[in-house]
Amino acid sequence: MPWLGISYQQLAGGGVVVTEVHPGTPAAAAGLRPNDLIVRADGAPVFDLGVQIRAAEIGKRFPLVIDRDGRRVVLAPRLAARPAPDEIVHLLLVGHDLPALAAVDELGLPVRRDAWRGQPMALAVFDARCDACARDVAGLVGELAARGVDDRVRLRAVVLADTQVELDALRALTPLPVAAWRVARTDGVGLLGALDGRVDGVVLVADGDGRIRYAAAASSGELAHDGACQVVTGLIAPALPR
Repeated sequence: MPWLGISYQQLAGGGVVVTEVHPGTPAAAAGLRPNDLIVRADGAPVFDLGVQIRAAEIGKRFPLVIDRDGRRVVLAPRLAARPAPDEIVHLLLVGHDLPALAAVDELGLPVRRDAWRGQPMALAVFDARCDACARDVAGLVGELAARGVDDRVRLRAVVLADTQVELDALRALTPLPVAAWRVARTDGVGLLGALDGRVDGVVLVADGDGRIRYAAAASSGELAHDGACQVVTGLIAPALPR
């Protein structure tokens, strides 16, 4: 599938505003910038940019007409093949700071901002509609326990849900073996939005400073768990008794 490599906001009257240009992508190579307004793509007005990209050809130029601060700019990125989900989440998340999202715990109480920092964290982030993602949390917990590092890392399920009722319904259907923090879907879109709905969850590891050191699509299953455990072990190794 063709890939441009941007996040954007669709405007009701047509056109899209670029919100983020991801590094190492066709958009970045062509000079696209955040806040650019794309008004035409591949010779046609922009009413659904995703559809227009998918209809184009990999390796071909994809001309864009842009309004940049009142000036008309024409760019012609060459579309690349869309990377696998694991490659995308690695590209977009690893090396960035974990956002201190506004979250509430299982009792509906606000999670303190400093709870996102201070020690390594292993996070299973997924949408409340993804029952399979919730069931998969046990695999991550089990792998960390098998390696004897579960008590040295903060484990959390970060569930994207707009109401506490959604979270309670998920927990009733699939009991979670770790504490769950609820984040509104609009707030958590930065962690999952880049996947364009193809994957409903990610496994993340962040260090004590809140920097994301590992990211994989939850659908990777055991491979995602193994990679997360290796990174966790590396983070806590300096603190282990010799």
